[in-house]
Amino acid sequence: MTGGQRDVQLSYGLKDTVGWVVASFVIGECSARVTGSWIGAPLWSVAFAVVCLLRGAERATADFPEEPGDFEVRLTRQESGRLRVVVVWIDDDAVRNHTAEVLLDAECGFEEFVNAVADGTEAVLDQWGEDGYRTRWGHDDFPTAELALLREAIGGDYVLASFPDDDPADPPDFAPLGEG
Repeated sequence: MTGGQRDVQLSYGLKDTVGWVVASFVIGECSARVTGSWIGAPLWSVAFAVVCLLRGAERATADFPEEPGDFEVRLTRQESGRLRVVVVWIDDDAVRNHTAEVLLDAECGFEEFVNAVADGTEAVLDQWGEDGYRTRWGHDDFPTAELALLREAIGGDYVLASFPDDDPADPPDFAPLGEG
């Protein structure tokens, strides 16, 4: 960390127009600003992508759909235990040409990213509450379950190592942070 701030940050805000969001990803000196519309669930998408990584996935993608186009946040675990974060813009021409504009390509600590996503998600909850989020977002509920999983992983210093079985009475397997 430098200057009292984290090297990894996620800020997420609801725009004045219902159903539109803006998010900023900051990793060290690199940053990207993305927007998304109600046709997706961007806040849920980021939280869920991180939950997938916590559960052992090697890569996950969060989607910020635009009209037209799409921002993607591509997350890939590295052998070093770090996380590669690539933010791309895909417009209609990029889809046809199989190309994307890279807005951010950086590595950070996995735990730092988990914390940043949890903090950014919780800041939205603190600002709007669940009901206010639903009204302001105008589409999906606040990702309460995903935030709880992120906070459980951080607070208990544990990471989900695998998806739970179909049996809800059988809890998921856990592995200590740094080993998962």
